[in-house]
Amino acid sequence: MMEENKATACRVWVGMDYLTVSMPGAENPGKWVVVLGELFQSKGERENWQHGYKGLDICGGYGQILSRPCVDASFADLLVRLPGRALEWIRESNVLADGDLKCTDADICRFFLDHGWKATRIDIAIDTNDPAITAVAVEAHLKSRVFTGRVKTAGLNTTWAVDDPENTLNGATVYIGGRTSSRFMRCYNKRAEVLSRTGKDIGHLTRFELENKAEAADLVMGLMAEKGAACIAGIFRGWINFKDASDEEPRLDRKRNIGWWERLVGESAAIVLGLKRGVATPEKSVFWLEKQVAKTLLLAKEHGFFPHIAAVVEEKRGKIKPTEWQKWADYEAYLKKKKERNQEGGRDEQ
Repeated sequence: MMEENKATACRVWVGMDYLTVSMPGAENPGKWVVVLGELFQSKGERENWQHGYKGLDICGGYGQILSRPCVDASFADLLVRLPGRALEWIRESNVLADGDLKCTDADICRFFLDHGWKATRIDIAIDTNDPAITAVAVEAHLKSRVFTGRVKTAGLNTTWAVDDPENTLNGATVYIGGRTSSRFMRCYNKRAEVLSRTGKDIGHLTRFELENKAEAADLVMGLMAEKGAACIAGIFRGWINFKDASDEEPRLDRKRNIGWWERLVGESAAIVLGLKRGVATPEKSVFWLEKQVAKTLLLAKEHGFFPHIAAVVEEKRGKIKPTEWQKWADYEAYLKKKKERNQEGGRDEQ
């Protein structure tokens, strides 16, 4: 259940809506599967996920505790996935808090942080029943370009009930930012989503979700552990601000916020995460190649473009700085030592 922000004129609720935490190369991973399976009351249902992860259901079947073995079987990469309904199960079950009070988002984040888990994705959300705030209104403001932030892309998708094709705005969702970036925002008609899923009409409700990944996820989980849901409005405000076009202040960043955005985020101070933008490590570059380029390279290979690509790549040799060569050499040495260590551990097990 989301916490209500009573500091604003309209009714606003804030909370965490999705959490994924990981523990790469965990020692004795079976212990964690057992501990979290018992704590979050697994039913014993086997779960398979992407990238070779397997494990058990948790949190009433809404969440998962997953592992993927390393070369040395005594180590594994661990992953815990907690979608919104799994988080709600934890709050309602009160498994991480003492006494009769419901477990809070801060309790959940502190638990994983204190036990050495890293956040790989955390979604925070703001809900409002303010009738003036809709995804369509947000999209219109984005088109006016009277906002501040690092957003470069945005778009609107619409869906509609098959028995009411004229009413296309009921399921409108505006996407702000890039899906593969560290932060990505959705604004959508929560009423329509609940109605289609449960058949229950909850009245007008618009949701803003900010999806944080990688470094941003870890920073947001730390803030949530320290301050709880009270920091959510400030995180939104630190990422984007919708400005009032009627304000005569010439500088965009100094214009006052538009009324509906001010009602949503209240008087919260902006929280800027201070991400290390543009720092490309070898590890991140290899990950990017695997996720974004591998399919294109396969197609190029199958259709005879590899010689041309190889020639273009070789042309770059003279443009590589010594520091870049060294960075990749260090990463290569690190992976070699890691492989040797895992192999030695495997022989010890035998």
